[in-house]
Amino acid sequence: MLPAQIRAIAKETVERRYHSNLWTHVSTDGSIIERGTGAGAGAYCNYFAFYEPLGRDLTNFDGEVEAIFII
Repeated sequence: MLPAQIRAIAKETVERRYHSNLWTHVSTDGSIIERGTGAGAGAYCNYFAFYEPLGRDLTNFDGEVEAIFII
C-alpha cells in the first residue's frame, strides 16, 4: 500500500469514529530540516496553528512530544 493510501484510510477512520462536527481534530508535527539545525514543534487545526523552534540537539521525535505537550 502506498503512503498516500494509508494516510487516506487513517483520515477516513478518524472522521468516521470522531466526526469533526463533534470533535476538534488537531494534527501535530515534529520535524527537523537538516541535521544539526535543530528540531521544531507544530500543531494545527481549524481554530489555531503554531510552530515553535526547539534546541539544536533535539530530534523530530522530541518535536512531536513537545507539540503534544503544548496542546
